[in-house]
Amino acid sequence: MNSAAACMREPCGEDHGQNMKIVFVIFCLLLAGCAGIAPQPRGQFFASIKMMKGAFSGPTEKDTGFLFYTDDTSDAGRPFLTGYRIKNGGMEDVFGDSDSAKVMDAIAAVDLEPFDFKKEVEEVTDRLNKEAEKHGKNLLLPFAFDGAEYEIVIMTKKGRFALRDWNPGVAIEACAPYSPKIAKLKAVLDLLAQYYGHAHFGV
Repeated sequence: MNSAAACMREPCGEDHGQNMKIVFVIFCLLLAGCAGIAPQPRGQFFASIKMMKGAFSGPTEKDTGFLFYTDDTSDAGRPFLTGYRIKNGGMEDVFGDSDSAKVMDAIAAVDLEPFDFKKEVEEVTDRLNKEAEKHGKNLLLPFAFDGAEYEIVIMTKKGRFALRDWNPGVAIEACAPYSPKIAKLKAVLDLLAQYYGHAHFGV
């Protein structure tokens, strides 16, 4: 049997050693990749707040913002709310604490329902403008030229609420005192923000 035939049946020493090195490198890369895989959200989707586009940076290529999921498998027998902070598609933080039940009860009590956010803001602005004109005044609502475009999605008892707008926080703060619908949205967002803060500060 010639040497070529022998190598076809059994790897030659030098080639076999090289092949083992390649296999080892691939194995190490796979291990490193598995170690870097972020935990996936568990349970049922509840809410998300994501930046979609920056005024100067353009569209976000990968998810950046917050995700909230509820898990019904907790020992307490109540849905547990877990938050995930994501940046450029990667998981930056996972949070949740014993206040979960209280937060979920408080959100349920708000009784947010789906509505057209932009239409509501326009109606509130028009109404306030007319009232200001009656008194010979000019309406000055805050607004921002830069910032970012955000998408907010919240699952409610009446269905899916969603908005996508530039700097929606500015309009939410300004219009909440004049719109029960926007006031409820603000209340839910405030509760989610407080939950994130409480999980980190522990106070």
